[in-house]
Amino acid sequence: MISGKPALSPPESTLIAPLEQLIADTVETVTADPLLGRVFDGTASRELYLRFLGQTYHYVAQTQDQLQAGMRAFEAATDPIGRALYERFRHHAAEEVGHERWVLDDIRALGGDVDAVQRATPGAAVRAYLAMGSFIVQSRRPIGVMGIGVLLEGISEKLGSSSARNLKER
Repeated sequence: MISGKPALSPPESTLIAPLEQLIADTVETVTADPLLGRVFDGTASRELYLRFLGQTYHYVAQTQDQLQAGMRAFEAATDPIGRALYERFRHHAAEEVGHERWVLDDIRALGGDVDAVQRATPGAAVRAYLAMGSFIVQSRRPIGVMGIGVLLEGISEKLGSSSARNLKER
């Protein structure tokens, strides 16, 4: 036991460090981006932040469907890992219910056009992300969806609170 936490088994310990490094590298990349960096440091204009939220809506709106597809892929699994993944997909899909409405509420609160956002075609990066997710969930064992989730959740954990605080202060 190290600092009150149980010791990790070898497979977990070899997986966590690379994931944490991937999250750190991604945070560094997005915060250094000339446009995205403004969202995270709080200097984004209202228009830029609304564009960011519009793109966020499009991928968040698909998250639950992707998780449910992953859940269905493991539904008939009888092995312990497959059953555990089924339960994790099921649990995470339930947690994601309504998150796209939160994004729309933020857009509305900023005076944005919610209907236009919902009708809009996502930008190229979001379309690529959605296509990748669709490809992964169509595979026989779409564990990669969990990797996407780890990355997005990790970025949110590292940047969410400080970004909200920065934007609010501005």
